[in-house]
Amino acid sequence: MKFLFSFLFVCLTSFSFSQYVIITGKVMNAETNTPMPGASVFAENTTLGTSTDADGNFKLYLPPGGYDIIATFTGFNSSAKRIATSDNVPVNFELKVHEKQMMDIAVVSSSEVKDGWEKYGDFFLAEFIGKTENSINCSIKNKEAIHFYFSKRRNRLKVTSDEPLLIENKSLGYNIRYNLDSFTHEYNTNISWFTGSPLFEDLSSTDTTQQLQWAEARNKAYNGSILHFMRSVYNKTLKENGFEISIS
Repeated sequence: MKFLFSFLFVCLTSFSFSQYVIITGKVMNAETNTPMPGASVFAENTTLGTSTDADGNFKLYLPPGGYDIIATFTGFNSSAKRIATSDNVPVNFELKVHEKQMMDIAVVSSSEVKDGWEKYGDFFLAEFIGKTENSINCSIKNKEAIHFYFSKRRNRLKVTSDEPLLIENKSLGYNIRYNLDSFTHEYNTNISWFTGSPLFEDLSSTDTTQQLQWAEARNKAYNGSILHFMRSVYNKTLKENGFEISIS
């Protein structure tokens, strides 16, 4: 997951399909069985998202294909469902109140570092966003929402967030809202892993030159990437896009 998400930060590109499919559904409170207006619903790793109306209903416009659809609401656990646009069935969610289980575990087994960002901020950015040409211009806008916990006994760092991380990528022209489920680094093995759900939004600019630079940077990062490969597999265009699979 670490490699995948770091890679997506620098290689995601916008969709350019002429035909869209309308995905409908509803988001409900699992405990009270009431609609949840204002919940966010989006296709993971895309710029395609929406919010529920006063009755908890939503409409999501997607190009044909397969997607992980995520539903989120502040104070509740997010929920994900894998769909194919050809299924043509409503996608309904029931969200449960976030019990902060991970936070409780972190508090029991470790101590929160008061000056956590000063001590671990640069390390967290390097592990979470990565070290690439594009990551240099990535920044987290709500650092105050991030908490660092270190366990001396386990030699382990845990990172949590009170709210979705707001990340600006000026290299590719994206804002990313990342719902961080967990981040852990084991110093004994020097391994980091994390999970969560990103939603990409285009940065706005009236500067034509800037828009062209973003488009060029996105294409450069996309060509030959894992995302490019996966779409080529789905569209059966591996050879046309310069990919070759060999089995040994």
